[in-house]
Amino acid sequence: MINNYTEQVKIIHSSDGNLIIAYHDNEFIRYHNGRNEYYTRIAVQKIYYNGNPVWEKGVFIIEPDDSLEFQSFNLISDKEGGCYISANTRNINSVGADVKFAQRIDKDGKRVWGERGVTLWQGSKRGVLPPDIYLTSDNNLFINSIAFREDYTVVHYIDDGGAILWQNEISNNYEPFISHLNSNDQLIILGLTGNYQASIRELIADIYNNDGSCVFTEPTVIIDSIEIDLTHRQSNIKSNNYIDLLWSYASDTGNEFNYQIITPEYKTVYDTIGIDTDANRMLNHDQETILVVSGNYKLFKYDLEGKSVWDSTGLVFSLIEDCFTLPVLVSDGNDGIIILWQECLRGLRGKHINKYGEFGKVVSVVQENDFDNIAKDYYISNNYPNPFNPSTRIDYYVPDNSEVTIKITNILGQLVYSEKKNVSKGNHSFLFEPEDINSGVYFCSITLRSLHVPHSINTNIQKLILLK
Repeated sequence: MINNYTEQVKIIHSSDGNLIIAYHDNEFIRYHNGRNEYYTRIAVQKIYYNGNPVWEKGVFIIEPDDSLEFQSFNLISDKEGGCYISANTRNINSVGADVKFAQRIDKDGKRVWGERGVTLWQGSKRGVLPPDIYLTSDNNLFINSIAFREDYTVVHYIDDGGAILWQNEISNNYEPFISHLNSNDQLIILGLTGNYQASIRELIADIYNNDGSCVFTEPTVIIDSIEIDLTHRQSNIKSNNYIDLLWSYASDTGNEFNYQIITPEYKTVYDTIGIDTDANRMLNHDQETILVVSGNYKLFKYDLEGKSVWDSTGLVFSLIEDCFTLPVLVSDGNDGIIILWQECLRGLRGKHINKYGEFGKVVSVVQENDFDNIAKDYYISNNYPNPFNPSTRIDYYVPDNSEVTIKITNILGQLVYSEKKNVSKGNHSFLFEPEDINSGVYFCSITLRSLHVPHSINTNIQKLILLK
């Protein structure tokens, strides 16, 4: 469905075991004043893990409107096989008619909140930020629309049918820059007092309950006497309500990056604005945080007290002095990471680092001596290592004599490997050692079917990453 090109893509897991992708769909209008001009819209598509589409075609989040140019957006699951999306738009025909809005797409690819969605904000205070959107435990939504570098934000509380339960326009003499939902279903808004030209500023927090009441009479001060203009880069909130904050400021030598930890009591672990890391990417684990520095290809890991877990000088993951894209960090499911990056001369690169900071050494989620103690039901492990070269392994257990069917496809759904066999009750392994396929992403489907119990079928699909 992509008409010309796309410049922003977001992917989430749907609650029914598939993937939902939202992307810019840009339709060419004309070549004008030395550049191409496009209508920029946002489309959503749902796909199976093997890459095939669930829906016949993608769906625009609102009825196409040639007057609106879609900019940034956020995407979350609705826990019913669909998604919620919030977006920021610019009206190309009328100044002051920009719109921030939200929409729900159901599991079948239908627009739930009407052809135009729910309007959150219309006017000139548009900024460049998409509304923050969070699903609470009672299946309602906090949606916070922030005006970039203005002391203004609008909080909406909306039910799953799109009805606005309440809204609150906030102007408290501070510039909000991000919000998070904590484990108590409270919306935390972080901001800086004054404006970006002020000589001294404060980092503050404002907290709202789901009934619209504010926890603090006045925003609480987290850090006072900040004498530089800080720019928010990335932040995460953990399940224990600790907040990781990565921000930067301009210096004579370029951007300087700092990392800060904010406790649930809204105190900082570091006395200053944080530690100087040069990091520009961050991955959140519940007890620890991993930072990556693309400038000198290093990784750092810190615990909740701000102490270095890995080598304090950083783990060097690449020695190639080549043009370099910002890396992508993905958890390996066991407190380690998979890091992927693009080098201009060598292409896509990747490495696995386990939770102890060791490269290429897999720490199995299930220890070998515990494998026999797993509950005697069908069991399929994650493949390891992943990414892999030259081989990867999957362990599985069958509680009865069973038929095992293994199929591996590429991202186009083309079959590259298949096997069917009968196995006896007990522990088994599958070793995949491809010799004649290229580097890339593949999907492995393993189906275990009992030979004695009708309808006892278990299927598992995993993503395999081959790096040569």
